Amino acid sequence: MSEKEYLPGCIRDRIVDLKRTHGVTNKTIAEKTGLSESLLSRIESGKQQTVNDDVVLALAKFFGVSTDFLLGRTDVPDRKNYTIEELGLSAQAARNLYTGNVDVTVVNRLLAEPEFAALTAMIADYFNDTYAAAIATQNQIHQSTAELFTRIAREDKQRRQRATSLAKQARAQCIPLYKTELAQLGVQFERTLKAIKKDLPNKAEEAKAMTKEAFDHLLEEQDKNGNAVDILSVTPEEISRSICEYVSLMDGVSEDMKENLYRAVLPLFHAGGMSDG
Repeated sequence: MSEKEYLPGCIRDRIVDLKRTHGVTNKTIAEKTGLSESLLSRIESGKQQTVNDDVVLALAKFFGVSTDFLLGRTDVPDRKNYTIEELGLSAQAARNLYTGNVDVTVVNRLLAEPEFAALTAMIADYFNDTYAAAIATQNQIHQSTAELFTRIAREDKQRRQRATSLAKQARAQCIPLYKTELAQLGVQFERTLKAIKKDLPNKAEEAKAMTKEAFDHLLEEQDKNGNAVDILSVTPEEISRSICEYVSLMDGVSEDMKENLYRAVLPLFHAGGMSDG
């Protein structure tokens, strides 16, 4: 029996196997789930043939397995369905996921990335003012020191210049709250995104290569027609249309898709400073 797959069996067999795997007794299960030891014993012995849904759900939650596994419908215990409370999601967070207000694909990639775990820990410290509290304490020490030197400067003419200088130095040591944290969060967030991005297709390079091929294609076509190409006279519309015509040669590209691409590409050339002549 592997760690991820069990021998076929009914709920009685599952409970016996899971108790052995987790090293627990009926007493422990009863204490954690609120089920009675006598009920658990009857199920385990086979005397209790019918098990209601509440009992199945309680046992599945306790052992961290799916109800299908517990009932013998699958031999793989991996649990796929969790309640909102178990996942730690708020109702609004769950609603955003369910309704598609956030991109679930992006959320999945973030949650699966180890760097994201480090980022969430840093964000938790930011929300809890863990680091800010230390900075605030340090700043107050510098501020109090500055006030002390300022008072000396007012009361002692002979040491006024030196005390004033020290007061300025003390104030200069104060650090804006959250500034350092936000900078570190930005660095960690960038590291997280780069870690995810490295495993994804590089569409920027694909677009670059396709555009070069399309542009070369434009020049070749003009040469074939016996037209001398004056690169300074090529308009954004001509380049954009050429790119779209080249892309349209690919399988599955419709006229609507080509037109949409044209409308998306054209403003980029205008934004880049190309003129119409």
